[in-house]
Amino acid sequence: MIAIGSFDIAAAEDLVCEAQQGRFEKSLEPFYGVTELTEAFDFSFGDLTIEERSSDGETAIVHVAGSVTLSFLGQEEVQEVNEDHVVVKENGRWVVCDP
Repeated sequence: MIAIGSFDIAAAEDLVCEAQQGRFEKSLEPFYGVTELTEAFDFSFGDLTIEERSSDGETAIVHVAGSVTLSFLGQEEVQEVNEDHVVVKENGRWVVCDP
């Protein structure tokens, strides 16, 4: 989330499992080239909490709660975040692998 919030698409892609790379890249297509628009477009996270709900050492469910503030050309919208995500251990690292 921090990588996406700072428009670091490469870092965000690196945190997704291999099985979901294609889907993730497609979901980020609208953001490619947006780094030139960072003065007009921004989003930030507030009061994020991340809690492990379950884990077997290879797969875990984490719950993320808080808010995200989207700003575009002076307009601002706050959305609540209340999501569970699947993370897996892949090549010795934990990465997001939502189905």
